[in-house]
Amino acid sequence: KPLVNTEGRLSGAMQRMFDLSFRFKLPIWGSLIIVTTSLSMSVVLMLRAYGDLKATVVISAQSMGRSMAVTLFPVMLHDNVWGAFKIISAPFQGAQQKNPLRAEAIFVITPQRRIYVSSQPQHIPMLANLSTLGPDYSQLDHALSLNRKQVPQVIEPPGSSHFFVTVPIAQPGAWEGTLVMAYANSVFYPWFFDSMMHAVLLGILVLAVLIPINWYWAQRM
Repeated sequence: KPLVNTEGRLSGAMQRMFDLSFRFKLPIWGSLIIVTTSLSMSVVLMLRAYGDLKATVVISAQSMGRSMAVTLFPVMLHDNVWGAFKIISAPFQGAQQKNPLRAEAIFVITPQRRIYVSSQPQHIPMLANLSTLGPDYSQLDHALSLNRKQVPQVIEPPGSSHFFVTVPIAQPGAWEGTLVMAYANSVFYPWFFDSMMHAVLLGILVLAVLIPINWYWAQRM
């Protein structure tokens, strides 16, 4: 009975909305259309801003990764671990903490998917098996095992707070390992919220202009 009563009240309220005179119906429906359109555009703009930022990070990471891979190849060929560490640590020198183009961690894994060197040796220790470092790294290990062609990848483990950009360290006929750059998804949030606030303010401005015009026009009609 309560469900039936609730549905009846909603149906009655909707019927009263449709039974209003055009003096009220036109401005109300016009305002609803304006608000719906403004909200839809704001959501689309926010999602596009997030996608564009993430695409920028991926492109930048792959470009940097290719340059580093070329430098790392001869170093790994001569098993110069300290030289490899200096190469992967260079991007962190003077980098801003909240810069979304800055990786959270950079590490190199061997063809056997063991850690060769890491920018965070306390969390990603040398010689550790990638699959033993936690759920995110276990999924990364599985994705890398399926990459038979050894091409750059963007790996986003389901439910993970990170995504990984990988670049093979290889030359024709030789493959020394894989460079991995780890990024936290949370690094995008300040930029995303800044874009969201701009979209919300623009939406409020549009509503502040269009709704009074809509009510005036509707009353004139």
